[in-house]
Amino acid sequence: MDKIFFEIEPRQQNNETIYVVKIQMSDLLKDKQSDIKLTRKVEHLENLYLETVKFCSQQLAEITKATNQQRLFLYWSIADKLWQYLTISDREGFFLNYANKHFARDLSISERTIRRLLMFRKNINNNSQLDPKKLWSYYTRRYYRLKEKVSDNDKKI
Repeated sequence: MDKIFFEIEPRQQNNETIYVVKIQMSDLLKDKQSDIKLTRKVEHLENLYLETVKFCSQQLAEITKATNQQRLFLYWSIADKLWQYLTISDREGFFLNYANKHFARDLSISERTIRRLLMFRKNINNNSQLDPKKLWSYYTRRYYRLKEKVSDNDKKI
């Protein structure tokens, strides 16, 4: 099944931020779904994105007050929430263009941090796999180095 590529844009409505899915007309025309079914999926993606941003923002606020051990689990919960959004979008037949850019914009953190969060979640499926004695930086450096090592090996081939 071809994916419908989309972007998400923040807008103000009644002094609150909402998120609106933007889809290319060409993708809409080639889609075989009914308008009602597609509209429901888009609304679900918009609502889920808002929920994701709110949850992650709350977790990021908690990180500033947390101990090192708590931070690791907070970072993992943020990473897992972002991962879930992308997984659900994919399952629904959608692909968020520039996902890192959107998440970075709406969470006010760097795209590099978003990449690290997603790499962290990709490599650790469950927070029970985390070693509470290790810091967030241990995991991000570890998986970032692994990724770079794999990329370097790919270049040699």
